[in-house]
Amino acid sequence: ALIPGTSRSGATIIGGMWFGLSRQTATDFSFYLAIPTLIGAGVYSLYKERALLAWSDAPWFAVGTVVAFGSAWLVVKWLLR
Repeated sequence: ALIPGTSRSGATIIGGMWFGLSRQTATDFSFYLAIPTLIGAGVYSLYKERALLAWSDAPWFAVGTVVAFGSAWLVVKWLLR
């Protein structure tokens, strides 16, 4: 963070609202902006720990990814109400 204590999502939401976006649009933008960032971080983390992983772990990663994405999306929708 450029400013200590500022989250990425908070900065993008505030920045979007500062430039005239609605709260809904700024939050949606922040959420969608996080997707490639989190995918990249996850792939890099898996690459670093590849020696500890087995193909039998793949279904658990798939379930975890789907559940994490779905719950984050639902919570953002709920908080915007």
